[in-house]
This record gives sequence, C-alpha cells and structure tokens, in this order.
Amino acid sequence: MTHRFLKHGRRTIHFTVSFILVLTICRSRAQDFFAGVRGGASWDGAGDNGHFYQAEWFGGYNFRYRLEYSKWFLRPGVDASVGWINNGDTSGFIGTIGPLVELGRGRFPITVEAGAAPTILSQQRFPSRDFGDNFQFTSHVGLNWRMTDHLTLGLRVQHMSNAGINRINPGLNMGFLSLKYIF
Repeated sequence: MTHRFLKHGRRTIHFTVSFILVLTICRSRAQDFFAGVRGGASWDGAGDNGHFYQAEWFGGYNFRYRLEYSKWFLRPGVDASVGWINNGDTSGFIGTIGPLVELGRGRFPITVEAGAAPTILSQQRFPSRDFGDNFQFTSHVGLNWRMTDHLTLGLRVQHMSNAGINRINPGLNMGFLSLKYIF
C-alpha cells in the first residue's frame, strides 16, 4: 500500500503544489484568483490521541460567470490545498482539489460556500484511527465574511471519509478557520 502511494503520490503532490503556484502567480481579472491558509481540529476525538489537527495552504479560482436571480447569486469555482494532518505523534501530508460553489446576496459581506474534493493522505493509519485507504473524499460547508475587497475570514465544517471504497471507513469531522486573499 505504501509503495503504491509513493509511486503515484509524488506525482499527485507535484501536481497539487504546481496548481496552487500557477493560481497565485497568474493574473486574470480582479476577484478571480484566491490563496490563503486554514487550520482546524476535530471535535469527535476521545482522549489525548483522539483529536486530529490540520493546517493547509489553499488556492483557487472563482469562475467569471455566475447564476443570478433577484439579488442572489450562485458562483462556481475550484479549490486546491496542500497541508499537514496530525494525530498524537503521527503526522502526514494531505492534499485536495475539487469544485466549490458560493451563494451570496448582492454586496452583503457574508456568503455561504460548499464543496467536495478527492483527497490524498500520505498516512492512512493514525494512533486513534485507521482511515482504510490513502484515497478519501472531503466535503465541506462554511461561511465567509468579506472584511475588505481582498481579505476574507472563513469558518467551515468538513467531513472526510473514503465513501465506502474500503470496508474500514470511520470518517473524520473537523472545524476550520481560514484567512483568504482575493487577487
């Protein structure tokens, strides 16, 4: 299992990091690209080794078109992240890339965001949990507060599991705080 990840994992890590760098370097029209940091913890752990902690860099692109009705809008985008996940004395790499959608109303500074992404873990076994596979899926929903034209503070909850690909599928629920810069 580890050999399979090492064979394909380096390629996945390289692609993810390259994708984020391209997003932060390239310029399109204003408000299209974003980059930031987020971190969080699980709330469903028990004991000293039960909680998971995660920190990651992320970047993405909000598509120019959006669906509008009255003053409401729905705008699609894509988000990619690379980071670190920890449980007890065990840490690993985590990477995601997937679609997201943002729901908002006019110039009101708070929006709702939701998304889902295939997820790669470098480590599937941790002291308090065996995820069953290095390949997972992460879904999230959150609130974003646009503090300025370029700076957004976010709060989100997410669920990660392998969606039944493996018979071992405990899942993981986490809460995150994020800071995003919009180019």
